[in-house]
Amino acid sequence: ATMTIEEEVQTALEAEERLEASEEAAAEAYARAEVRCREQQQAENSQLTELQAQQHLETCEMQEMVQCLDDTEGRELILNLELRALQEKATEEAELKEDLAAAEFEQ
Repeated sequence: ATMTIEEEVQTALEAEERLEASEEAAAEAYARAEVRCREQQQAENSQLTELQAQQHLETCEMQEMVQCLDDTEGRELILNLELRALQEKATEEAELKEDLAAAEFEQ
């Protein structure tokens, strides 16, 4: 079954149309993939930014906790020193009272 020249031209035109259609479809698919890729990149970037913000917050909280601990330890140290001073004063007063009582007893 030999084709006429018109039929061959028609077949070639149809093949060209199919080729153009598949090229368009490929270009559209590529464009969609590009958009998805960009969206995914943006999502990953925002996740990264979120993660960095979270880490910064945790670092700040840790620093605050350390500062708070330092303050607490500092206050505790001062209180211990004051307590020791009060205990020494109480001991001195008790010794003075004993000395006073002994002196009064001797009289």
